[in-house]
Amino acid sequence: MHDSAVMAAGRRFEIVVEGHAGHAALPHLTRDPMVAAGHAIVACQSIVARNLDPMETGVVSLTMIHGGEAENQIAARVTIKGSMRFIKPEVGREIEAGLQRVAEGVSATFGVQATSRVWGGVPVTANHPEARELAAGAAAAVTTLRRDIGPAMTGEDFSHFLHEVPGAFVWIGNGPAEGGCELHNPHYDFNDAVLPVASGFLAETARRALAQEPG
Repeated sequence: MHDSAVMAAGRRFEIVVEGHAGHAALPHLTRDPMVAAGHAIVACQSIVARNLDPMETGVVSLTMIHGGEAENQIAARVTIKGSMRFIKPEVGREIEAGLQRVAEGVSATFGVQATSRVWGGVPVTANHPEARELAAGAAAAVTTLRRDIGPAMTGEDFSHFLHEVPGAFVWIGNGPAEGGCELHNPHYDFNDAVLPVASGFLAETARRALAQEPG
């Protein structure tokens, strides 16, 4: 059970590098966006490592890259996409500024036109005190309760509900992640044995919540 932040805020981003296409055998007549994109990928890894306070938490993950149409052609455009995660809003602003600096830097260095864009995502998933304690009591009544788990840098759209209505997000647990059985892994296999614990927790939470209702 988390006292406040359960999961991070997350936003998506892209860096688009526009160059000048041409024959692979005549690179001097082109402006190669692939080379510029390669340097942008490396530079993005320094945004967290060399710009954030080491005591703060942030993630920049590059997850997609698209560019080129033929093996013998230097491409006209390369697009890099990824995800940024943070707990504090000021860290999110620092990451966004870092992405902008990377785009400006590769533009100046390689004679290309690089732009960055950040959009979408979810806010921080944060528990409200009263709902948190209600859920903690229900969890302790049906299973082992842990309160020593730190926030995860994953994101959750349930956070939108928590920004409108007091509530709590609880990790039920699914057992060991053996054989690659973790989130967003093609080998994931849900542990059906956890269902009685989960349903018992939900029933106990409902019972306690109803008992608090006036009249």
